[in-house]
Amino acid sequence: MKKLLFLPLMFFILSFSGISMAQPETITIHWNIVDTSNIQGYKIYYAYDSGMTNQQLIGQTNDPYATQLTCTDVDIVYYPVYFTVESIMANGDQLASSPLEVRKPDPPQNLRIVDL
Repeated sequence: MKKLLFLPLMFFILSFSGISMAQPETITIHWNIVDTSNIQGYKIYYAYDSGMTNQQLIGQTNDPYATQLTCTDVDIVYYPVYFTVESIMANGDQLASSPLEVRKPDPPQNLRIVDL
């Protein structure tokens, strides 16, 4: 049973390997959690809406003390994209964090080519 995680869980997307659409990405997600008792691991999902409809599992770990996970070959087709971390509890429950929205960076503005 999935529940919204109300534990103090914060996570941040730290890096993308590139910003081209339809190209596999490498994504590292870091999080902090205060109470790791009863946690058996974590799963990382992404989806294209905040309701996490049709979410895709992109990584998991059975380390209850993990504070980051690097996911490779993530096929992000368009933005915004939403990520969530789920704690896998000893009783089988999965407690999900609130989705984090990530938007594609804007292209640089006012660029010009200078002949050297």
